[in-house]
Amino acid sequence: MGNEINWPTPAEWAAELRTTKKGQTYFALRTLSNDANCCLGILAEMAGAKPARRACFVFGDVAVDGYMLTEPRPDWMTDDISLHAARLNDSHYKTFAEIADWIDAGMEVPS
Repeated sequence: MGNEINWPTPAEWAAELRTTKKGQTYFALRTLSNDANCCLGILAEMAGAKPARRACFVFGDVAVDGYMLTEPRPDWMTDDISLHAARLNDSHYKTFAEIADWIDAGMEVPS
Protein backbone atom coordinates (compact mmCIF):
# COMPACT_ATOMS: atom_id res chain seq x y z
CA MET A 1 0.00 0.00 0.00
CA GLY A 2 2.87 2.36 0.68
CA ASN A 3 1.10 4.59 3.22
CA GLU A 4 1.69 3.91 6.90
CA ILE A 5 -1.52 3.98 8.92
CA ASN A 6 -1.23 5.49 12.38
CA TRP A 7 -3.92 3.57 14.28
CA PRO A 8 -5.10 4.97 17.60
CA THR A 9 -4.87 2.88 20.75
CA PRO A 10 -8.06 1.40 22.21
CA ALA A 11 -7.97 4.10 24.94
CA GLU A 12 -7.77 6.85 22.31
CA TRP A 13 -10.63 5.26 20.35
CA ALA A 14 -12.78 5.08 23.49
CA ALA A 15 -12.02 8.72 24.33
CA GLU A 16 -13.01 9.81 20.83
CA LEU A 17 -16.27 7.84 21.02
CA ARG A 18 -17.11 9.70 24.23
CA THR A 19 -16.42 13.16 22.77
CA THR A 20 -17.21 13.00 19.05
CA LYS A 21 -19.81 15.36 17.62
CA LYS A 22 -20.51 12.97 14.73
CA GLY A 23 -23.86 11.26 14.61
CA GLN A 24 -24.09 7.48 14.96
CA THR A 25 -25.12 5.34 12.01
CA TYR A 26 -25.84 1.63 11.70
CA PHE A 27 -24.95 -1.18 9.25
CA ALA A 28 -22.20 0.85 7.51
CA LEU A 29 -18.91 2.44 8.52
CA ARG A 30 -20.29 5.88 7.59
CA THR A 31 -23.20 7.56 5.86
CA LEU A 32 -22.67 8.71 2.28
CA SER A 33 -23.26 12.30 3.39
CA ASN A 34 -20.41 11.75 5.92
CA ASP A 35 -22.42 13.25 8.78
CA ALA A 36 -22.52 10.02 10.80
CA ASN A 37 -20.25 7.02 11.43
CA CYS A 38 -20.54 3.74 13.25
CA CYS A 39 -18.04 3.10 16.05
CA LEU A 40 -15.62 1.44 13.60
CA GLY A 41 -16.01 4.34 11.18
CA ILE A 42 -14.86 6.66 13.96
CA LEU A 43 -11.76 4.48 14.38
CA ALA A 44 -11.07 4.52 10.63
CA GLU A 45 -11.42 8.29 10.48
CA MET A 46 -9.06 8.68 13.46
CA ALA A 47 -6.46 6.65 11.53
CA GLY A 48 -6.64 9.04 8.60
CA ALA A 49 -9.09 7.29 6.30
CA LYS A 50 -10.76 9.63 3.87
CA PRO A 51 -14.43 9.46 2.87
CA ALA A 52 -14.91 8.02 -0.60
CA ARG A 53 -17.68 8.20 -3.14
CA ARG A 54 -18.00 4.49 -3.94
CA ALA A 55 -16.74 3.04 -0.67
CA CYS A 56 -17.08 4.07 2.94
CA PHE A 57 -13.42 5.06 3.32
CA VAL A 58 -10.10 4.96 1.51
CA PHE A 59 -6.71 4.34 3.13
CA GLY A 60 -4.28 5.47 0.44
CA ASP A 61 -5.29 3.26 -2.49
CA VAL A 62 -7.25 0.66 -0.47
CA ALA A 63 -11.03 1.03 -0.33
CA VAL A 64 -12.80 -0.13 2.83
CA ASP A 65 -16.52 -0.80 2.70
CA GLY A 66 -19.11 -2.63 4.73
CA TYR A 67 -19.88 -2.69 8.43
CA MET A 68 -16.64 -3.94 10.03
CA LEU A 69 -12.90 -3.47 9.63
CA THR A 70 -11.05 -6.45 8.19
CA GLU A 71 -7.98 -5.12 6.35
CA PRO A 72 -6.50 -2.70 6.99
CA ARG A 73 -7.08 -2.58 10.72
CA PRO A 74 -5.00 -2.08 13.88
CA ASP A 75 -2.73 -4.89 15.08
CA TRP A 76 -4.70 -5.08 18.34
CA MET A 77 -8.02 -5.67 16.55
CA THR A 78 -8.97 -9.26 15.81
CA ASP A 79 -11.85 -10.43 13.60
CA ASP A 80 -13.79 -11.19 16.79
CA ILE A 81 -13.26 -7.70 18.23
CA SER A 82 -14.23 -6.02 14.95
CA LEU A 83 -17.34 -8.18 14.61
CA HIS A 84 -18.39 -7.67 18.22
CA ALA A 85 -17.93 -3.89 17.96
CA ALA A 86 -20.12 -3.95 14.83
CA ARG A 87 -22.73 -6.03 16.69
CA LEU A 88 -22.75 -3.67 19.67
CA ASN A 89 -23.30 -0.76 17.28
CA ASP A 90 -25.65 -2.35 14.74
CA SER A 91 -27.57 -5.13 16.49
CA HIS A 92 -27.63 -4.02 20.12
CA TYR A 93 -27.86 -0.28 19.29
CA LYS A 94 -25.36 0.62 22.01
CA THR A 95 -24.42 4.29 22.20
CA PHE A 96 -20.89 5.43 21.49
CA ALA A 97 -20.42 5.93 25.25
CA GLU A 98 -21.57 2.36 25.98
CA ILE A 99 -19.20 1.00 23.32
CA ALA A 100 -16.40 3.09 24.86
CA ASP A 101 -17.18 1.43 28.22
CA TRP A 102 -16.74 -1.99 26.54
CA ILE A 103 -13.43 -0.89 25.02
CA ASP A 104 -12.16 0.48 28.36
CA ALA A 105 -13.17 -2.78 30.07
CA GLY A 106 -10.83 -4.78 27.79
CA MET A 107 -13.00 -5.53 24.73
CA GLU A 108 -14.08 -8.94 25.95
CA VAL A 109 -15.91 -10.90 23.27
CA PRO A 110 -18.60 -13.32 24.46
CA SER A 111 -18.27 -16.87 23.20
